[in-house]
Amino acid sequence: ATLYAMIKLNNGLSYRVNFGTDYYSGQEQMFYAKASTSQGFGNAKAEQKAVFDRGWTLEHILSYAKTFGQHSLNLTAVQSAQKFTQEPLTASGVGIPLESQLYYNLGSATTQGVTSNFTQWTLMSWMGRAIYGFKDNRYMVTASLRYDGSSRLADGHKWVAFPSVAVAWRISDESFIKDNISNISNLKLRFGYGKTGNSAVNPYETVGKISSSRYTWGNIGALGYAPSSLSNKVLGWETTGQYNVGLDFGFFNGRISGSIEWYKQNTYDLLMPRALPEVSGFGSITENVGETENKGLEVTLETINMKNKKFSWTSNFNIAFNSNKITALTEGKGEITSYVSWDNKYKTMPAYVSRIGESAGKMYGFIYEGTYKESDFNVTTGANGKTVYTLKEGIPAYVKDCQPGDPKYKDMPTIDTNGDGIPDTGDGVITDDDRTTIGDGLPKCTGGFTNSFTYKNWDLSIFLQWSLGNDILNANRMVFENPAKKKNTNMFASYAGRWTPENSGSDMPRANALGSNEYSSLYVEDGSFLKLKTISLGYNFSAAMLKKAHISSARVFVSAENIATITGYSGSDPEVSTRNSVLTPGFDWSAYPRSFNASIGVNLTF
Repeated sequence: ATLYAMIKLNNGLSYRVNFGTDYYSGQEQMFYAKASTSQGFGNAKAEQKAVFDRGWTLEHILSYAKTFGQHSLNLTAVQSAQKFTQEPLTASGVGIPLESQLYYNLGSATTQGVTSNFTQWTLMSWMGRAIYGFKDNRYMVTASLRYDGSSRLADGHKWVAFPSVAVAWRISDESFIKDNISNISNLKLRFGYGKTGNSAVNPYETVGKISSSRYTWGNIGALGYAPSSLSNKVLGWETTGQYNVGLDFGFFNGRISGSIEWYKQNTYDLLMPRALPEVSGFGSITENVGETENKGLEVTLETINMKNKKFSWTSNFNIAFNSNKITALTEGKGEITSYVSWDNKYKTMPAYVSRIGESAGKMYGFIYEGTYKESDFNVTTGANGKTVYTLKEGIPAYVKDCQPGDPKYKDMPTIDTNGDGIPDTGDGVITDDDRTTIGDGLPKCTGGFTNSFTYKNWDLSIFLQWSLGNDILNANRMVFENPAKKKNTNMFASYAGRWTPENSGSDMPRANALGSNEYSSLYVEDGSFLKLKTISLGYNFSAAMLKKAHISSARVFVSAENIATITGYSGSDPEVSTRNSVLTPGFDWSAYPRSFNASIGVNLTF
């Protein structure tokens, strides 16, 4: 719910107060009978969960606007505060004596459990802004200063100031344009610089948390406590400074319009989880870990292709190019590796690497060169009559006793043979030193294209979306095309094409292949796509028809979303990143695909 009040005073002064509140109360009930699959004819289990969330936002806004001849001045002062509280509660019981009671009598369970939690964060901001315009805003200057404080961050690092300044020149209002080039309806040059902040980390990341665990001490049950996370007493704001230069344009009385914008962002003190060795007892710690640079170009173009009394057709096209690179890492490191938690075999295996001078979060592993073929081996017969495969000289191995059908990885250059300081040949064996970058989840460009049509009272909108040049690490294939020792697991249909003695030309590893449980380029795919994202068709009833019903406007519509996709990606949806962060982009593991949606509705205005 949102409420506001406004007071307009004399001489262009006004005051407004906004108050908004969010409230959510939810309950979840679960029951598993003795004969259920999860309980396997053991003890019946029941559980009740309750969530109580509430939050509020309060803003005070004081504004002043005045025009002095050819000068205009607009001043704004804002003070805002936010608070959010979350209180979840869970009660469970195992060994329910009467299954007909379901989850309504947890106190009768043989084993009972109760957990609760409390999370709260606050954010306070002070902001001042001044906008000066000259000659009907032909020339404009904007300056602002924010001072933000976040409870999520460490003492002494909660408050930071964020300044910004921007200038604009409407060139089309100059006489040398208006008097000489009539087809230019708008031409505006913009320049700006500003800083913004990010404090979006989980509350209490700055303090070391503890967790409880029950154990047996002798014959007595006891409750123990142990650290569950590390504290960070210097965790502060992530700050981004951005330059941008833009050109807004319009031609032929607005029939063609758009903008071109170039920007450069420098982000430092990034808030990210840094992976820790498992032996530390902790999986990660949130830190301000380094600096990145982002540069990009964004272009938008709007056109009125056709317009008359009955029919109109407009188009909106946008495309964005972005590149980033890491300029500094924490503790003077040249690179950091990132882990993805999804399968126990890969918990301690790095999946991504971020190096200074390169884009963040590149996929990391071996370069896959297919499977070993029988021609790679000297084949002999052992004393026990079994076939013995010995790799020919010069063919590197990753694991001992490899056979035809096992994965073959590239022996990366690690030895400098000519003394120029650049490795040019491998060392003849495959080791962790041969892991390298195998993909990049950052697209070369993204964009969209919308076409809107109207005919009399009908309207139709069609939206296309695309991404080009991004890679996806398809972890699904690492299981369902590579089961290793897994049993009773359904495979992808493509697994039928794996290496077998009868299909010895295949480059998909054989069943129970040695050395196959590795991140490699075999599982990195092009994630580029073109999507028919939405189509909407509507009909607007005429005002004369609605007048008697005291309805101002009425529109009925039918729309569809996620209609069709053109892509070379083998997964269910290329628009995916299940472990999405700057350090682990484009990871696909068991993602639920975006579903096709269709809807019918009515919009009414009284």
